[in-house]
Amino acid sequence: YDSVSFDVSSQDLGLRCIAFKPDGTKMYMVEISGGAIYQYSLMEPTPPSATLISTTEIANSEPSNAFGVLQEEDIDSVTLNTDILFYASRDGGTTYTQGTLSEEATVDAGRILTATVDLSGQPSGTSLRYKVEMANSKLFKLHATALQWS
Repeated sequence: YDSVSFDVSSQDLGLRCIAFKPDGTKMYMVEISGGAIYQYSLMEPTPPSATLISTTEIANSEPSNAFGVLQEEDIDSVTLNTDILFYASRDGGTTYTQGTLSEEATVDAGRILTATVDLSGQPSGTSLRYKVEMANSKLFKLHATALQWS
């Protein structure tokens, strides 16, 4: 699925969670407002690689740093910064910089991960986005995501 994308812009009201059926045949997305659950059928019964890209948030002034927080729950054994990757952008998603994820706490549904991203090397801008990549066909659930900047 490296070259396959799903257009979910019609449901783009803020994403709360993305998960995959354990056999890899379905992808589920839960939106924040309204709590709707969207189901997508995947053509191959293998865990795909996937990328979650946030909607754009506008900063009042150009930020030099971004701080990401994720609540993640392993299904497979997931290695941070190898199987799950976090990036941030200040130019609306044209340029992304990867942050280094670290585990901050263990909670009932997984763990809290954080990443700090230096945005100073990116083109100027105030249109912030983040993306989370699921790599190497490792399965995990994202229960929550957040982005702050300064």
